[in-house]
Amino acid sequence: METLSAFYPEYVNRGVVEFVEALGHDYSTQLQFPFRYARRNTAGFVIGAVGLGALILTDHVTQKILVPEDMTENGDAMRRAEQVSRLADTGSSYPLVLGFLGFGVLARSPRERETGVMLAEALVTSATWTFLLKEATGRERPRETDGRVSDWTGPGGIFDDEAARSAEPRSFPSGHSTGIWAVATILAHQYPAHKVIPVLIYGTATAVSYSRMVVEAHWLSDVVVGGLIGYGCAKQVLSAHRDRRMRSEEPRLRVGADVSGDYKGISLRYDF
Repeated sequence: METLSAFYPEYVNRGVVEFVEALGHDYSTQLQFPFRYARRNTAGFVIGAVGLGALILTDHVTQKILVPEDMTENGDAMRRAEQVSRLADTGSSYPLVLGFLGFGVLARSPRERETGVMLAEALVTSATWTFLLKEATGRERPRETDGRVSDWTGPGGIFDDEAARSAEPRSFPSGHSTGIWAVATILAHQYPAHKVIPVLIYGTATAVSYSRMVVEAHWLSDVVVGGLIGYGCAKQVLSAHRDRRMRSEEPRLRVGADVSGDYKGISLRYDF
C-alpha cells in the first residue's frame, strides 16, 4: 500500500509536467504550420484559400439545400438533431479523457494512458484556435440572419453594445465539429485493428457536424473549417507522440568503427 501511495502521486506529477511541455510544443508547431505549408506548397495553399472563400460565399445556398425549410419546421427532426449535437458538448469530453487517463494510470496501460493524453492535447489546442477565430471573426449564426447572408462583426464586435449582449455572433468555426473530429482522429488512429471503430467514430463526427447545421447554429463552411482544425491538431499531436516514442527507443549507447585510410579505431557515444 505504501508503494502504491508513493508511486501514483509521483506518476501523476511527472505526467502533468510532461503534458504542459508537450502542449507548448503543440501550440508552437500548429501555429507555424500554415506558414510552412504556404511556403512548401503555395499552389495547394492558394487552392485551399479559394475553396474556403467559395464555401463562405455560397453558405446561404448550401444551407437551404442541405437543411430544407420543412426539416427546420419538423419538431422531431430538430429534437433528434439537438440530441446528436450534444454528443460533442464540452461536458462530454471530460469523462472520455478522464476515463482513458484513469484506466491507463490505474492499470498501468501505456496505450490507454497515451490515448487520454493525446485526446487532451488535441482538444485543448484545437479549442484554443477555434475560440480565437470565433472572437476574431464574429460571424452571425444562420438562425440570426433570417435567410440573409451572415454578417461578420470582426474583433471590433466585442465593443458593440448589441454584440456584447449576445454570444450569438460566434459562428465561425464550429466548436462542436472541432472537438468531435479531434476525438475521432485520435481514436481511429489508436484502435485501427477494430475496423468498426474508425467507421463508427468518423460517422458520428459527420453526423454531429451536420446536426449543427440542422439546428441552424452553423453554416457549411463553419463545420468544414471546424472539422479541419480538429483533424489537423489531432494529426500533429499523433505525429509529435510518434516522434517522442522513436527518440526514446533509440539506443543511448552507440559504438562506431572507422577503418578508412591509415586510421583504424572505434568510437563510443552516449546520449544523455
